[in-house]
Amino acid sequence: QRLILDANRLEGQIPQWIFNTPSLQRIHLRDNLMSGPVPSFGADVKNMISIDLSGNAFTGSLPDLSPSSSSLESFGIEGCQFNGKLPDSFFQSTWNNLKQLNFKSNLLNGNLLAINAPLLQGVDFSLNQFGGQVPYFS
Repeated sequence: QRLILDANRLEGQIPQWIFNTPSLQRIHLRDNLMSGPVPSFGADVKNMISIDLSGNAFTGSLPDLSPSSSSLESFGIEGCQFNGKLPDSFFQSTWNNLKQLNFKSNLLNGNLLAINAPLLQGVDFSLNQFGGQVPYFS
């Protein structure tokens, strides 16, 4: 099942029910007028294949995705206003299906660590405030 609401004029916060619907595999809310913090993803995102929240004005830290989101192939938050460090579990998990990560143009910081994602094809962490060494992506 898919919830694709890209390029509309949706406002406000993401309702918690969206991430508590186990049948949803794709959530795309790209290019709307949404804002505020994003609710926790919870255990019901284990079947999620794609999440795209890009082009909104979300704030706060990024909710913890792993290890519940083992089916995730694509995750995009380009052009939001997420800040702070990525959750430690993001770097400690094995992402068996992850192919695309787009975290471009946020206010994320801290050191990037290695990501264990054997199928990873594309990563964009540009225009943030990350420091440290260039990590190994496998």
